[in-house]
Amino acid sequence: TAPDSGEADVDAAMTAALAAFNSFKRTTPSQRQGFLLKIASAIEAHADELARLECKNCGKPFRLTLDEEIAAAVDQIRFFAGAARQLEGRAAGEYMEGLLS
Repeated sequence: TAPDSGEADVDAAMTAALAAFNSFKRTTPSQRQGFLLKIASAIEAHADELARLECKNCGKPFRLTLDEEIAAAVDQIRFFAGAARQLEGRAAGEYMEGLLS
């Protein structure tokens, strides 16, 4: 079931997202890569638990979810972690404070 959210909940979520963006937009590609790698490692460390939750949510077989969905998610996040350091132009920003990529 979905939570019953009102206008105040949406406003709070938008305020939190804007605050997070204002901080995150100043991170370097190296820092962004590190964040993504930590997320991938956390998913991998909790793969069984996440697969069981997804099975409960969708009714899929556990092994299929674990092998094809969780493993693919980890691989994709690690791929984009590597891409975070390969971007060119304005999207890449600074590699280190004060040093443009």
